[in-house]
Amino acid sequence: MNNPANYFPVTNLWIFSKVLEKLALERLRPHVLSSVNFNRFQSAYRPGYSTETALLKVVNDIEHLADEGKCSVLLALDISAAFDAVDQSVLCKRAQVEFGVNGTALDWLQSFVTDRSQYIAVGNEHLETAKAPFWDHFCSHYTCL
Repeated sequence: MNNPANYFPVTNLWIFSKVLEKLALERLRPHVLSSVNFNRFQSAYRPGYSTETALLKVVNDIEHLADEGKCSVLLALDISAAFDAVDQSVLCKRAQVEFGVNGTALDWLQSFVTDRSQYIAVGNEHLETAKAPFWDHFCSHYTCL
């Protein structure tokens, strides 16, 4: 019971992060949505779109092909673990090159996704500071892009 490794990190910073997320999203969403590089089939962060509407589109497309007597194949992959493998420098470079994110917005994004750390403390005991996986932090409080 006295070993800090037995405890999950608890913080109230997620409230502040959630407010920042909303502010950043309100500024970034119109810019990304108007980009020629935005995929029109992307469902995240779009009003009126969700995993449900994405699934309805897939089912509708399959039914349409079946009505035409054509064959279709659906390949579904679980890529949730892939987020842990994302190179943050590549993410930031793509935001800059493909979506035109630059200046202060790019600086903020780079600061947010790099060199994150965490430690657990209980009373006077604490574990060593460790590098925090980016997606664990990001996806625990946000809806991932």
